[in-house]
Amino acid sequence: IQFREEMQQKRAKFHEEFKSKENQIQKSDARLVSREKELRRLENDLKFGENKLKNRNEKFEQKEENLLQKQQKVESIINDQNARLQRIAGISVDEAIKELKKNLEDRVKMEAAQMAIDIKEEAKATAQKEAKEIITYAIENIAYEVTMESTLSTVQLPSERYKGMIIGREGRNIRAFEEITGVKVIVDDTPELIVLSGFDPVRREVARISMENLIKTKNINPNLIEQIVSKATKEVERAIMKAAEDTL
Repeated sequence: IQFREEMQQKRAKFHEEFKSKENQIQKSDARLVSREKELRRLENDLKFGENKLKNRNEKFEQKEENLLQKQQKVESIINDQNARLQRIAGISVDEAIKELKKNLEDRVKMEAAQMAIDIKEEAKATAQKEAKEIITYAIENIAYEVTMESTLSTVQLPSERYKGMIIGREGRNIRAFEEITGVKVIVDDTPELIVLSGFDPVRREVARISMENLIKTKNINPNLIEQIVSKATKEVERAIMKAAEDTL
């Protein structure tokens, strides 16, 4: 009777722990869905900022066009002055041009150059400010979502015997895995399931991919762990770069 009661207590404790982990996984899924929605919103914000920068560039190009028109107008005025000086003073066209250049050309060029510099500096300063605001907003929101996200990831096992392979002789495999990835591996009584725990979502994703690939090899050892984690790290880095490029 005592043995039966102990078994019932253990069974009840196991179901309670399993239910707790199931609730944690459900909460984690909900947070991930929420984060995905937030990332889509941030993507829209970034596109909006990109459109604002595009409009700013178009205005800058229009100002440059206006500047070019003003320069052409100044050249036309100079040509008219050439003709007038030639008529009034009876001097040659070359002499008239030299005289006009001496009095007007340097000043006109200096004013035009200064105007171009002012336009470019204004456009650059405005664009940098808007870009900084957009990026800062995105980083703050993503950081908030990462903080709120669960620190747990789960990996399904084909069978219970894989737990022993993951732990390894005298715990060599699990210690090597945790040291290389920086993620804690939790092996408990949950059937055909292990839990990966870590605050860094990138490291945790590398650990999850690595563990799934190790399970496929069916021959887990410290050397193989190092090789597979290295490949998984590069895979995650490429995925992050692609996501960033697609967002921008």
